[in-house]
Amino acid sequence: MGLLYVNGQGVTRDYKEAAKWFREAAKQGNATAQYSLGVMYENGRGVPQDYKEAAKWYRKAADQGDAAAQSNLGSLYAKGRGVTRDYKRAVKWFLKAANQGLPNAQFNMGFMYHHGWGVPQ
Repeated sequence: MGLLYVNGQGVTRDYKEAAKWFREAAKQGNATAQYSLGVMYENGRGVPQDYKEAAKWYRKAADQGDAAAQSNLGSLYAKGRGVTRDYKRAVKWFLKAANQGLPNAQFNMGFMYHHGWGVPQ
């Protein structure tokens, strides 16, 4: 239901309603919903923008192996949004996602190596 409301498929687009449905599924342990709720909090769609809350939901999905959540959590660590900036933790999450073949995470790993952030340059 959350995706239907985000995309306006068969219903009027409504980010607040989407967040409500994502939260229900996320509380039940659905990694996709946890990731989606993290995106909502990171971007302030349907909920107040809150990087700390985004990190919380990304972490739940990332711990279940969701590559997109791992990559987004890595970005929060790299930027210090909602968490203390920690390049080593950023690398940890980028690497998990990169090893699953996520191109954005692979790019971010290259970026981290280029700058020597959390890894040798």
